[in-house]
Amino acid sequence: MNIRPLHDRVIVERQEVQA
Repeated sequence: MNIRPLHDRVIVERQEVQA
């Protein structure tokens, strides 16, 4: 369960910026 630790955070931050 440790395949995308920072990936999840990066995606959330990127989605918030595009929101």
